[in-house]
Amino acid sequence: MDYEVILELLKIDLQINVSKIDALLMTYIESAETEITARGINLVFGDTSDQLLVEEYAAWKYRTRAEKDAPMPLMVKAHLNNRLLSEKARGDS
Repeated sequence: MDYEVILELLKIDLQINVSKIDALLMTYIESAETEITARGINLVFGDTSDQLLVEEYAAWKYRTRAEKDAPMPLMVKAHLNNRLLSEKARGDS
């Protein structure tokens, strides 16, 4: 994963224009990558779609940090499901 690209996308998504919390945001990015992989998805280094998936997941986790039981947005669920199904169809797992 290109973490710098994902970090910049995440900051744009969250409308954050300072670097004070970059370390915190990187923690969310790393956590998102781990959780996505735990769902059975093999993320591909350098794949733009996979980078966007990690960013979307990290943004959701950041937004819901105060609300632990907040549902996952449909867009993120759909992206996860589509990614997993396409991987299974290719026989990558």
